[in-house]
Amino acid sequence: LLLLPLHAGYLRLIDAVEHEMPPRVASIFSLYGKKEAWKVIGYGLALIVCYVIAIAIAVATTGGGVARWYIETLNARTNHLVSAPALPDGFGITIVLMFVLFVFLMGAHSIALNQIVQRRRGVFAAIGDGIIGALKNLLPLLMFVVGAVLASVVAAIGFFFIAMLFGLIGKLIS
Repeated sequence: LLLLPLHAGYLRLIDAVEHEMPPRVASIFSLYGKKEAWKVIGYGLALIVCYVIAIAIAVATTGGGVARWYIETLNARTNHLVSAPALPDGFGITIVLMFVLFVFLMGAHSIALNQIVQRRRGVFAAIGDGIIGALKNLLPLLMFVVGAVLASVVAAIGFFFIAMLFGLIGKLIS
């Protein structure tokens, strides 16, 4: 919550550079001395509530098996048990649903924070703008998800081949 005013100051610095105003690096910290920092911190609290609601929606939609599994895993760790419980049914779909919801919330966050910082909108008005903007940009956000997954697969394959190459070189040297 204390880093959000720093992020907002960074956005204002970028805006100053884009509008050919003289940039000052110290202006990143300018929100800490103003009442605007409280608005940004309040936005951060509202965003945390949105994240908790998104997690609750994802877990409730796919059944309570994931929540029970999580509690059992925590109990196993606190009791120093060697084996953790097996993954529940619907775990994969829960992770995918949470990933999609968080990408959507990331888009809404980007728009809403900019509305607070640049347009000086209220917290709830900015959150509304962020949600509407993220809904309007849902297709690009989904393409971002697909691109991120494909890039991750390509990177994993590349790391696998590099590790295999280093392993082969190590065997040849020894």
